[in-house]
Order: sequence, then C-alpha cells, then structure tokens
Amino acid sequence: MTGAGVELKVQYPESGAYEVYVNNVEITINSWDASLGAPGVLTKDKGCGEYRYVGVKNYLDVYMTPGCEIEIRKRDGVLTNVRMEWTVAEFYADGGTDKFADRVAAALGIHKSRVKVVAVYEGSVKVQYLVMAEKTDANVATTLTVLSTSIESKILATNYYLGAKIIGVDIAGIQNGIDILNPPVIASTTSSVAVIGD
Repeated sequence: MTGAGVELKVQYPESGAYEVYVNNVEITINSWDASLGAPGVLTKDKGCGEYRYVGVKNYLDVYMTPGCEIEIRKRDGVLTNVRMEWTVAEFYADGGTDKFADRVAAALGIHKSRVKVVAVYEGSVKVQYLVMAEKTDANVATTLTVLSTSIESKILATNYYLGAKIIGVDIAGIQNGIDILNPPVIASTTSSVAVIGD
C-alpha cells in the first residue's frame, strides 16, 4: 500500500544523541525548525526512517513503513547545557544553531560535524548540545574526559565565545547512556531495532 506507515515516539530517560539507520545506511535527521527550537516535525514524505530527536523532552519520533527495518544507535559524547545572556530571537538573528556549532567546533579545534545542537529554549537563551566522539574511537572514555576538561577550561578562562556572555553551564560525558563524568544516571539501551510487518 503506497503511503502506509506509522509514526513512532520513543521516550528516553535522558538527553543524548541518536542516529537512525535503514539497511545500515544512516538517515539524515530533519532540518532544524527555529520556531520549535528542535528539528522539524515529521512530514512522512521522506520515506522510512525519517526522524527527529527533541532534546530536553528527550524523545525520538521516527516514521516507519511496512517491511522497513530501522536501527536506532546512540552516540557517545559530552552533553552540555549552556545559558547565555541573550534572547532566543537574538540567538537566531546571529546565525542560530549553525553558527553556534561553528563556534563550538572552532573553540575546541574539532570538525563541526561532531557538534550537534539538540535543543534551544528560553531562560535568557539555553542551548543543549553534544560534542560527539568519533564513531571509530577506540578509547571513548578518555576522549570524553578530555573534551569535557577542554570545554570546562575554556569556559572558566572566558575564551569560549559562543556569541554572548555565558552565565551558566552544565557538562556531562555520556557513554552508552551512562554519565561517565558524574555517575550514576539511568542507563539506556545502545541500539533498538524495529520492524513493521508486510
């Protein structure tokens, strides 16, 4: 049946970075929607595996069609909540999530593809983002500790410019769903597979 499918919502106990794969091919997350402060809602016209992850509320929406097998993989990274002396409107007027990711990557000396904004919301402006370990990293715990120390030292040294004055920060290192820098937290599964029958 053409157009048949279902939208699933997967609730997680903590914030994180998730990727969806269909037939072992990574699917691109929906584009950012500034009006939502999160990736855009599912259109269901991009095919099986279309998805978005909503930070702070910590849920993943994914669209599945009959016979399609998806895999949800969790990424390891340093989760940071930063509060800046800015409004949400000023944040987006200055380049929004794209420019924010550029600034984080430049400050840390890493590729921008490793920075993933998961939520933007009011409270001055709060941005929740992850700096992810490389997928092939053999020593993730050490990498996350180094990244966390780097983020913390740059913030304390006041040379971590993200577009506005930083007035609050919270940092956690997430590996396989566990906060390795500030344990314990609730662990989650690292992979989920779902199939909609024919």
